[in-house]
Order: sequence, then structure tokens, then C-alpha cells
Amino acid sequence: MNAVDLRPQSDSLLSNLKMLLLLGLFFSLPTEVFSGALSLSKLDSLNEGIALKTHFHYLKDPDKRFSAQQLLQEQQSGAEPWFILSPDQRVRKLGWTAYWMSLTLKNDTQAFKRQLIVVPFPFIGNLQAFISNKSEITEHYRLGVQFPYIERPIKERYPMVPIDIPAGESRTILLRSKNAAGYPIESATLWDRAAYFEQPDRELAINSFYFGIGLIFIIYHLVIYGFSRDRDYLLYVGLVSVTLIQYFINRGFGYSLLWPTMSSWNITLNGACPSLLYLLSGWFSWSFLDLKIKSPVFSRFIVTMLYGIAATILVTLFLKPGLKTIPVFISLLLATVMFFSLWLASLYMWWKGDQNARNYNFAWSFYLFSWSTVVLYHMDIVPHFQGIEYSIVLGHITLMLLLSFALASKINQLAEQRSLALMENKAKSEFLAKMSHEIRNPMNGVLGMTELLLHTDLNAEQLRYSKLIKKSSNLLLNVINEILDYSKIEAGKLELEQAVMDLEEVVSDVIALFRVQNKSRGVQLIADITPGTPTQLIGDPMRLRQILVNLLSNAFKFTEVGEIRLNVKRVRKNLKETEERPVIYFSVTDTGIGIPTETQAKLFSAFKQADSSTTRQYGGTGLGLTICRQLIELMDGEIGVKSNPGKGATFWFSVPLSESHEKIEKFLVDETLLHNKRLLVVDDYATYAEALQQHARSWGMDARITCNGERALDILRACKTKQQTFDLIAVDLDMPGINGVELIRQIRQETLTPNTPCLLISATHTLPDKAFLAAAGINRAIAKPDTVSQLKAVFLNLLGAVSQEKKAEPQRSLELPDNLQILVAEDNDVNRLVIKGLLKSLGVTSTLVENGEQAVMLLQGNHDLYDLVFMDCEMPIMDGYQAVEAIRRMEMQYSLTKIPIVALSAHAVSEMVEKSLAAGMDDHLAKPVNAEALLKAIRNYCTESADQHVRNNKH
Repeated sequence: MNAVDLRPQSDSLLSNLKMLLLLGLFFSLPTEVFSGALSLSKLDSLNEGIALKTHFHYLKDPDKRFSAQQLLQEQQSGAEPWFILSPDQRVRKLGWTAYWMSLTLKNDTQAFKRQLIVVPFPFIGNLQAFISNKSEITEHYRLGVQFPYIERPIKERYPMVPIDIPAGESRTILLRSKNAAGYPIESATLWDRAAYFEQPDRELAINSFYFGIGLIFIIYHLVIYGFSRDRDYLLYVGLVSVTLIQYFINRGFGYSLLWPTMSSWNITLNGACPSLLYLLSGWFSWSFLDLKIKSPVFSRFIVTMLYGIAATILVTLFLKPGLKTIPVFISLLLATVMFFSLWLASLYMWWKGDQNARNYNFAWSFYLFSWSTVVLYHMDIVPHFQGIEYSIVLGHITLMLLLSFALASKINQLAEQRSLALMENKAKSEFLAKMSHEIRNPMNGVLGMTELLLHTDLNAEQLRYSKLIKKSSNLLLNVINEILDYSKIEAGKLELEQAVMDLEEVVSDVIALFRVQNKSRGVQLIADITPGTPTQLIGDPMRLRQILVNLLSNAFKFTEVGEIRLNVKRVRKNLKETEERPVIYFSVTDTGIGIPTETQAKLFSAFKQADSSTTRQYGGTGLGLTICRQLIELMDGEIGVKSNPGKGATFWFSVPLSESHEKIEKFLVDETLLHNKRLLVVDDYATYAEALQQHARSWGMDARITCNGERALDILRACKTKQQTFDLIAVDLDMPGINGVELIRQIRQETLTPNTPCLLISATHTLPDKAFLAAAGINRAIAKPDTVSQLKAVFLNLLGAVSQEKKAEPQRSLELPDNLQILVAEDNDVNRLVIKGLLKSLGVTSTLVENGEQAVMLLQGNHDLYDLVFMDCEMPIMDGYQAVEAIRRMEMQYSLTKIPIVALSAHAVSEMVEKSLAAGMDDHLAKPVNAEALLKAIRNYCTESADQHVRNNKH
């Protein structure tokens, strides 16, 4: 029983002792927040930093409802669920929310302690620190990048909390972070302040190395781009530059060095830079892999992704900070889809044997591996290892290096392809030149003999056949010339002339070529240069004429009835226009058969026409428009076409041409004579009438137009009633109802304007005779002029100017000196007969030999007998080049007067011309030659000093 009675008493005594012990422990606790304060005296050393991860107490605050003072008051009561982390736990594993971290430091030493808490991550958005002394907040620091850098207590890239603790006292530190989980807040360390700043900054050295490598890559590839002009190098430079900028921002350099007072820039740039990096990376990949050519469908998909990313960048720049994460997330999603697709595409292209795709895939695979390692580490999938924080830096450097190697490999491939292309072009040019030579020799015989035949007595049928032969031969020669032009442009051998030219003269020359077609067909041909267009320009007039002739030829070829209009004007606000280089726009509009939309893109490709039947029906090689495009591109211009089937077509091109400072005065009279003069234009063709009205107004005239004779009579009768009159009347000849002649005759009969000069204009060159015109009261009749300048001169003349146009310089006489002797070296029998016949028709005596050796032997004893030598270049035994060199040596050896030698060659390429001149020849004539070309050469070399060329031994 006693034993039983004593047991409860014993238990009661033990319970009382335990309660007294707990009360004693409670009252012995300090007044600080935590009973488990970190004692500074028990720490071995703070010289290398103490990890605070397991010393922090953590509190999740998803609703952001706590204040620091509130937590200090409630923490002691245990009202909130604070927790601690084990060494293998992380905050980021606990969700995306706001966190509080609490730490109490106790200075149980006899010295004043100056401590430092360092959070080794520079780009933390909202981080605040609160320091309490005896449950009261004494210090508050705003450390995140959302706050101005200048507010930090210690001006360093890393957030730092300075803590001063007197001997025997404690301080409680509360850290509050609103960042998404994933930022290593719990990796903060505790340092002795002096020791921290005395340690070497190893990260700064690594960052300097990284930026230095990046700048080297940028400068190196900019230099290569300057030489190669390859877009991939420029995109590479942009990619590396944005990578460096993003790293510069994320590591806190921009915040601390460039914009310490503008915290909003951190959020904006941190959102825009990744998207810009995605954009440039995708653009580089698209260009490097040549997706537009190798995979057009996939290329369009990638371009769509790039447009989407570009849109997110623009949205990010204008949204409020709290909303910027939305476009950033969308950009990341688009970039993930895009890069995964690009990686798969490059893998497939690699499998297909694309070396560039292999290099690209290898470079990005290594980078994605290093980037993924860091991401997996932050997701607690990959354990921590030494240097993991620098994996991204290593990945960036390796990516830059591997992409640089990939670019170099691609450039080497392109260089090899370019070399092969040059060899192919050279072979093609040599083949075309050889073909040209072989064709031009017989063509010289055909054309030459035809020309000689046309100068003989032929009946009507023979004359018609001979003209058809000449016409067909000229067409064939034009085909040969087009092929040569094309080959020269393809080989990069064609050079443009830069000469002063009159645009009106160029247009006039071109229109004059088509007047015969305009007369023989029911097609109106109008040329119009818009007022205000500069006409005194510097360019290549021959090539400009060639382009216009080609476009007008096409227009006539495909237009049976209607009109063809050539318009020239200055384009305003063109990107290629400068103050001294206005952009001139040319357009040729016809009312012909038109061109289907799907075939328009093929028109400017070599040997292609709208369809296969075009060549059979209308003729042509399909090279004309290709040559036009290439010539215009050489002029730094553009060409295009607009057309609807059955409604005609408009071919246009624009070229920048420098204005000439040497103005050509076209008129010797005062042009102000036209000012304020009243002009009436009567023409049923509204386009021409409106153009003429526009030009007349630009000359200062008061111009009025009407479309028929009846309306013109009504206007003149009304003016007579008001006692008004016109100073000049211009009337079209062919109009429905009352034609031009009848209209003027009726005007004179009714004495509507008895003294007004009347001008009759005809669309053809067929005009009534002068007596008929005078009887009708017509002062002057002209065919529609090629340029408005010519019409202006007629207006001035009719209004009383005596001398309208500058008189052209008198041409040199076509007569040649008597007794000219010319030596011809030509191996082809037919060509010898042609040249002999042509020279005979010019009244020139010629001696013919079959090769260069015979020419040299003949000149050795009779050098002074001959005034000129025509030398074929390619002949057996001794060719023309060897012969001229022998002749020049002989002249130097015996001090003989230099005899003019003109090359005759079936080659028309510039290399052959240069070769002839380099050999010692004075000029070069391309076969087939005609009487006009021979005459020009003889006049150039035999008439300027004819008295000297009549040698002493000619009596």
C-alpha cells in the first residue's frame, strides 16, 4: 500500500520540478526576437564568409500582409509558422511567393563588431532589410534593383546589409524579398566588413575576361563584315553585343555605373534584352541556314515567330512594370518553340549532308547544354558543383567561338563556290566570245555583200529580197549583241560611262527610231518629260537608250492598236535620292495584251518570256529584259512591271543620276516671250493634250484644252463675244467630226481669230503640202515632236522669235582626200571581198593580203605608200597582234612615221579591245563592219593631216 501511495507523490514532485525549470529558463531568455541567436564569439572566422542558409528562419508571405514591426511583435509568441532549412533544402523549392528571413546576431565579445550580410546575386528585384534593436526597427534599407542604386548603404553591385553591433549587444535582421522563387536569397553570407573588402574580386576578373573576349569577337567580325558585306557577320555582331548587354545588366553593372538613379530602366531592359536576344538569334539562324532558299515553308514559320517576338519587345517598352512579365513570358514561349524547331531543322539538314547545319547544331547544342545545366540546378534536379554559377559564361564564350568557326567555314565554302562560279563565268564568256567570233565573220560577209548588192541596179523584187536579207541579218546580229552584253554583265566586265547628257536628246533619239512603226501601225506613240524634271544629267546615255529601246520594242511587239506612252519624271523623297543625285523615273505604258500576274516574276530572268509561245509568235531571245534589269542594277536603280491581262502593261525603272553643272542652253531668244500667252490646244487624244497643257503652263502660258473641233469653235465664238482672243492655237490633224484642217479653215472664215497663229500637229510624218496649208490659213504644220523642247521652239517661232534653237556645229565634210591607199590584212575570202567593195564605194584604193606576215613584208619596202592599215586580229601564220608589234618595232628601228592601224575583229568584248590597243593598234572595229564604220575610221586617221598622208613618192 505504501508503495502504491508514494508513487503519485513522486510523480507530482517531478512535475513541479520540471515546471520550475521551464519558468527559470523562460525568464533567463534575452529580450531579442530569437532565443537561438548566432553568437559571434563562437564563429571560427568571418574572413571567408559564413553561409547563413541554415541560420535563417523563413516565413512565407504569399499575401504580402506582414510588416517588419508586426513580425517582431508576433514572432516571440509563435503566432506565425516560421521554419528553417536543412542543408539540402532551398527556398526556390517551396514555391513562387514573397519570403521573410530572420537572423539574430549576438556580439558576446568585448569588441565593437562591424558585420556585413552579402546576397551574392546582383539582380534581385525587391529586397529590403530591417535591423532591430530590442524589438524596435532602427534601420531600413532598400536593396533591390527596383529601388534607386544611390539609396544603397554600400554602393556595390551585390545587395549588402551593414550591421554594427556594440560589445554585449544583439541585433535582429529581417530580410524581405518579393522575387519569384529561384533567386538564391538563402545563399547570403556573413562577413567581417573589413575582411570582405580586402579579399580579391575574382568575379570581376572573370567578368572582365568575358567582356574582353566578347569585344574581341565583335571587332573581329565587324572587320570581316567590312570586307565581305555578308549579313551573317553583322547579325553575329548584334547577337554577341546583345548577349554582353544582357549580362552587363544582370550582373548589376548598368545599374551601378550607368543609371544609378533610374531604377525603371533595370526592369524595362531586363525584359526587352532577352526578347531582343531571341530575335537576333532566330534571325541569325534563319540567315545562316539559308532557310529562305532551302526550306521556304519552314522559313515562313520562323519569320512569323520572329515577328511575334519583335511585337513583344515593343509591348514591353510601353507597359507598366507590373505588366512587363506577360510579354516577356510570351516571348520566351515563342523563342522556345522557334529554337527547338531550328535545332530539329539543323539536325535534319545535317543528316542530309549540310556542313553549315552541322556546325550550327554543334554550337547551339553545347550552349543549350550549359544553359540547361544551370536551369536544372535551380530546379533542384542537378546538384551543386564548383563553378556552376559560371556555366552560362562558359557557354556564351564557347557559343561565340563555335559560331565564329561556323561562319568562317561558311565563308570558305562560299569562297570556293564563288571561285567555281568565276571559273564557270570565265568559261562561259570564252565560249560566248568564241561563238560570237565564229558567227560575226560570216555575218560580216552576209551584211557586207547585202550592202554592196543594194548599191547595184536591182529590180523591185530583187530590192525587196535584199532588204529582207539585211533586215534578218541585223536581227541576228542584235541577238548576238544581246548574248555578249549578258555574258559581259554576268562576268562583271561591263563598265558604265559617266558623261554629260541631255535627257531630252536621249528620249528624242529613242522616239525617232520608232516613228516608222508608229506610222505603219495604228498605235499612238507619246513621249512626255514631266515639268520640273532635270534634263542635264551625268550618266551613260548609250545604255540608257538601250534600255528605253528595249522597253519600247516590247511595247510595240505586244500592242496592235491603242497607245504607247513614255513618261519621264523625277521621283520625290526616294531613299536613294540626294541633293546632287535626283532619282529619275521612266515608265513605258502600252495598251497591248498584258501579262498574267503569275508570269510577271519570270520576265526579268534570262531566256524566259511570259510563255513558250511568245518566242514563236513575237520573236526574241528573252534576254532583253534581263539585260535591262542588270544594267539598271549597275546604275543602282530598280525595275518592275505592272500589268493586267488584256489591259496593257507598264514597265518602269528608276535610276539616280547626278545633275550636270554644265547647263546646255537650247535657245538663243528670250524664253519669257511665252509668259502670259494664251494657248488653245485641240486634240481628241486627251493624254497628249493634258501633257501639252502641263508643259505650256510650266513655260508661263495660260493653256486651255478641248477634245474636238465643235467645242473649240464654241470656245472661240464665246471669246470673240467677250472681245478676248488666244495668242496661239495648236490643232491635231486627225480628229473625229471636224478634222484639224477643216477646223482652222472655219476659224479663218468666221474671222474668230484672224491674226492668231495656227499650228497643225500630225501623229504621222505625212503632212499636206505647203500650198494646201496656206490656203487653209495654217501657219505651220509639224509631226508630233519627239520632245517638248522641239515644240517649245516652234511656239517661240510662231510668236515672233527669229532664232529659236542653237544652230548645230557644221558637220565635217564626208569627202575624203584623193589618192588614199589602205592596206587590208584579212584571211577570210568573203570578208576581203566585202571590205574591198565597201572601200571602193567610198572611192578608196585598197591592197589586200591574207595574213599578218604578208602585211609586214609589204610594209617593209612600202611603208610610206599606205595611209591606213585595217588589220584582222586572228589569222594563220602571223596574227594581227604579232603583225602590229613587228610593224611598230620596224618603225622605231628605222625612224619611220607611225602608220595608223585599226583592228578588225569578230570579238566585241572589252578584253579584246584592250588587247588590240595594248599590242599597238590605234583603234578597234568589231565585225560585221559597214561603210559608215569604215568611213568614220578613215576620216579619223586620214583627213586631219591629209597633206602629210599624201606621201612624197605620190606624184
